[in-house]
Amino acid sequence: MAKQESKGEARQRTIVNLARQALVEAGYDRFSLREIASQAGMRLGNLQYYFPTKEALIEAVVRQEFDDNLGTLSQIAGKDIQADEALRRVALALVSHWLADGAKIYAVMSFLALHEMRFRALRDEIYTSFYAALLPFVKAVQPGLSGAQQKRRVRVITSLLDGALLQGEDAVRADGRASIFMQDISAAVLAVART
Repeated sequence: MAKQESKGEARQRTIVNLARQALVEAGYDRFSLREIASQAGMRLGNLQYYFPTKEALIEAVVRQEFDDNLGTLSQIAGKDIQADEALRRVALALVSHWLADGAKIYAVMSFLALHEMRFRALRDEIYTSFYAALLPFVKAVQPGLSGAQQKRRVRVITSLLDGALLQGEDAVRADGRASIFMQDISAAVLAVART
Protein backbone atom coordinates (compact mmCIF):
# COMPACT_ATOMS: atom_id res chain seq x y z
CA MET A 1 0.00 0.00 0.00
CA ALA A 2 1.42 3.38 -1.03
CA LYS A 3 2.17 5.87 1.73
CA GLN A 4 -0.10 8.90 1.65
CA GLU A 5 1.66 12.14 0.84
CA SER A 6 1.68 14.69 3.65
CA LYS A 7 0.64 18.28 3.13
CA GLY A 8 4.30 19.37 3.38
CA GLU A 9 5.41 16.76 0.82
CA ALA A 10 2.67 17.88 -1.55
CA ARG A 11 3.77 21.50 -1.12
CA GLN A 12 7.41 20.56 -1.82
CA ARG A 13 6.40 18.65 -4.95
CA THR A 14 4.41 21.67 -6.17
CA ILE A 15 7.37 23.99 -5.56
CA VAL A 16 9.79 21.66 -7.37
CA ASN A 17 7.42 21.34 -10.34
CA LEU A 18 7.04 25.12 -10.57
CA ALA A 19 10.80 25.53 -10.29
CA ARG A 20 11.37 23.01 -13.09
CA GLN A 21 8.95 24.90 -15.30
CA ALA A 22 10.72 28.18 -14.47
CA LEU A 23 14.15 26.73 -15.34
CA VAL A 24 12.88 25.33 -18.62
CA GLU A 25 10.95 28.44 -19.68
CA ALA A 26 12.97 31.32 -18.20
CA GLY A 27 16.42 29.80 -17.75
CA TYR A 28 18.86 30.07 -14.90
CA ASP A 29 19.44 33.82 -15.21
CA ARG A 30 15.77 34.60 -14.60
CA PHE A 31 15.19 31.84 -12.04
CA SER A 32 13.79 33.56 -8.95
CA LEU A 33 12.68 32.12 -5.61
CA ARG A 34 10.39 35.11 -5.18
CA GLU A 35 8.64 34.41 -8.51
CA ILE A 36 8.26 30.71 -7.73
CA ALA A 37 6.84 31.55 -4.31
CA SER A 38 4.35 33.87 -5.97
CA GLN A 39 3.31 31.17 -8.44
CA ALA A 40 2.91 28.71 -5.56
CA GLY A 41 0.68 31.19 -3.73
CA MET A 42 3.01 31.60 -0.77
CA ARG A 43 5.42 34.07 0.73
CA LEU A 44 9.13 33.83 0.00
CA GLY A 45 9.84 32.94 3.64
CA ASN A 46 7.43 30.01 3.43
CA LEU A 47 9.15 28.69 0.30
CA GLN A 48 12.51 29.07 2.01
CA TYR A 49 11.27 26.85 4.83
CA TYR A 50 11.40 24.01 2.28
CA PHE A 51 14.25 25.28 0.09
CA PRO A 52 16.42 27.86 1.89
CA THR A 53 18.41 28.83 -1.21
CA LYS A 54 18.13 28.97 -4.97
CA GLU A 55 20.79 26.24 -5.14
CA ALA A 56 18.84 23.93 -2.82
CA LEU A 57 15.76 24.26 -5.03
CA ILE A 58 17.71 23.71 -8.25
CA GLU A 59 19.30 20.62 -6.71
CA ALA A 60 15.82 19.29 -5.89
CA VAL A 61 14.74 19.91 -9.49
CA VAL A 62 17.78 18.05 -10.86
CA ARG A 63 17.23 15.14 -8.47
CA GLN A 64 13.56 14.87 -9.48
CA GLU A 65 14.53 14.94 -13.15
CA PHE A 66 17.06 12.19 -12.60
CA ASP A 67 14.60 10.09 -10.59
CA ASP A 68 12.18 10.38 -13.51
CA ASN A 69 14.94 9.20 -15.88
CA LEU A 70 15.70 6.23 -13.62
CA GLY A 71 11.98 5.46 -13.58
CA THR A 72 12.05 5.31 -17.38
CA LEU A 73 14.92 2.81 -17.26
CA SER A 74 13.09 0.71 -14.66
CA GLN A 75 9.91 0.62 -16.74
CA ILE A 76 11.80 -0.56 -19.80
CA ALA A 77 13.80 -3.10 -17.77
CA GLY A 78 10.53 -4.54 -16.46
CA LYS A 79 9.21 -5.33 -19.94
CA ASP A 80 9.61 -8.73 -21.52
CA ILE A 81 11.55 -7.67 -24.61
CA GLN A 82 14.85 -8.65 -26.19
CA ALA A 83 18.01 -6.98 -24.91
CA ASP A 84 18.71 -5.03 -28.12
CA GLU A 85 15.18 -3.66 -28.20
CA ALA A 86 15.33 -2.69 -24.51
CA LEU A 87 18.53 -0.71 -25.01
CA ARG A 88 17.14 0.93 -28.14
CA ARG A 89 14.02 1.97 -26.21
CA VAL A 90 16.17 3.38 -23.40
CA ALA A 91 18.11 5.53 -25.87
CA LEU A 92 14.97 6.78 -27.63
CA ALA A 93 13.04 7.46 -24.43
CA LEU A 94 15.84 9.38 -22.74
CA VAL A 95 16.84 11.41 -25.78
CA SER A 96 13.19 12.23 -26.57
CA HIS A 97 12.66 13.50 -23.05
CA TRP A 98 15.92 15.42 -22.93
CA LEU A 99 15.34 17.09 -26.27
CA ALA A 100 11.79 18.02 -25.30
CA ASP A 101 13.00 19.99 -22.27
CA GLY A 102 14.95 17.80 -19.86
CA ALA A 103 18.24 18.87 -21.42
CA LYS A 104 17.74 22.34 -20.01
CA ILE A 105 17.75 20.94 -16.48
CA TYR A 106 20.96 18.99 -17.04
CA ALA A 107 22.57 21.95 -18.78
CA VAL A 108 21.99 24.08 -15.68
CA MET A 109 23.47 21.33 -13.50
CA SER A 110 26.51 21.03 -15.75
CA PHE A 111 27.02 24.79 -15.80
CA LEU A 112 26.76 25.02 -12.02
CA ALA A 113 29.12 22.04 -11.63
CA LEU A 114 31.83 24.15 -13.27
CA HIS A 115 31.51 26.71 -10.49
CA GLU A 116 30.18 25.06 -7.34
CA MET A 117 31.35 22.02 -5.43
CA ARG A 118 27.77 21.15 -4.45
CA PHE A 119 26.82 20.67 -8.09
CA ARG A 120 30.07 18.86 -8.97
CA ALA A 121 29.21 16.33 -6.27
CA LEU A 122 25.62 16.10 -7.54
CA ARG A 123 26.80 15.58 -11.13
CA ASP A 124 29.21 12.84 -10.02
CA GLU A 125 26.49 11.15 -7.95
CA ILE A 126 24.06 11.24 -10.87
CA TYR A 127 26.54 9.86 -13.39
CA THR A 128 27.59 7.07 -11.02
CA SER A 129 23.94 6.09 -10.52
CA PHE A 130 23.19 6.37 -14.23
CA TYR A 131 26.12 4.10 -15.13
CA ALA A 132 24.86 1.52 -12.62
CA ALA A 133 21.31 1.71 -14.04
CA LEU A 134 22.49 1.40 -17.65
CA LEU A 135 24.94 -1.45 -17.00
CA PRO A 136 22.33 -4.27 -16.92
CA PHE A 137 21.13 -3.24 -20.39
CA VAL A 138 24.66 -3.47 -21.78
CA LYS A 139 25.28 -6.77 -19.96
CA ALA A 140 22.13 -8.20 -21.53
CA VAL A 141 23.26 -7.18 -25.03
CA GLN A 142 26.86 -8.40 -24.58
CA PRO A 143 27.03 -10.84 -21.65
CA GLY A 144 30.41 -12.21 -22.78
CA LEU A 145 32.30 -8.99 -22.11
CA SER A 146 34.30 -8.54 -18.95
CA GLY A 147 32.93 -6.21 -16.30
CA ALA A 148 35.53 -3.58 -17.21
CA GLN A 149 34.59 -3.76 -20.90
CA GLN A 150 30.90 -3.42 -20.07
CA LYS A 151 31.61 -0.37 -17.88
CA ARG A 152 33.60 1.25 -20.70
CA ARG A 153 30.71 0.63 -23.09
CA VAL A 154 28.32 2.25 -20.60
CA ARG A 155 30.52 5.37 -20.47
CA VAL A 156 30.70 5.61 -24.26
CA ILE A 157 26.94 5.13 -24.55
CA THR A 158 26.42 7.83 -21.94
CA SER A 159 28.68 10.12 -23.96
CA LEU A 160 26.59 9.48 -27.07
CA LEU A 161 23.39 10.23 -25.16
CA ASP A 162 24.89 13.37 -23.62
CA GLY A 163 25.98 14.52 -27.05
CA ALA A 164 22.46 14.02 -28.35
CA LEU A 165 21.23 16.14 -25.44
CA LEU A 166 23.34 19.02 -26.74
CA GLN A 167 22.28 18.74 -30.38
CA GLY A 168 19.05 20.69 -30.13
CA GLU A 169 15.34 20.39 -30.14
CA ASP A 170 15.02 20.04 -33.92
CA ALA A 171 15.81 16.35 -33.54
CA VAL A 172 12.22 15.73 -32.40
CA ARG A 173 9.60 16.19 -35.10
CA ALA A 174 6.55 18.35 -34.51
CA ASP A 175 4.37 15.25 -34.19
CA GLY A 176 6.59 13.98 -31.35
CA ARG A 177 7.95 11.00 -33.26
CA ALA A 178 11.62 10.20 -33.42
CA SER A 179 13.54 11.81 -36.20
CA ILE A 180 16.26 10.19 -38.29
CA PHE A 181 18.75 11.76 -35.84
CA MET A 182 17.20 9.87 -32.95
CA GLN A 183 17.13 6.65 -34.90
CA ASP A 184 20.83 7.18 -35.64
CA ILE A 185 21.55 7.74 -31.93
CA SER A 186 19.77 4.55 -30.93
CA ALA A 187 21.60 2.61 -33.68
CA ALA A 188 24.94 4.03 -32.47
CA VAL A 189 24.12 3.06 -28.87
CA LEU A 190 23.41 -0.51 -30.00
CA ALA A 191 26.58 -0.61 -32.08
CA VAL A 192 28.67 0.44 -29.09
CA ALA A 193 27.01 -2.16 -26.86
CA ARG A 194 27.52 -4.94 -29.40
CA THR A 195 31.18 -4.29 -30.31
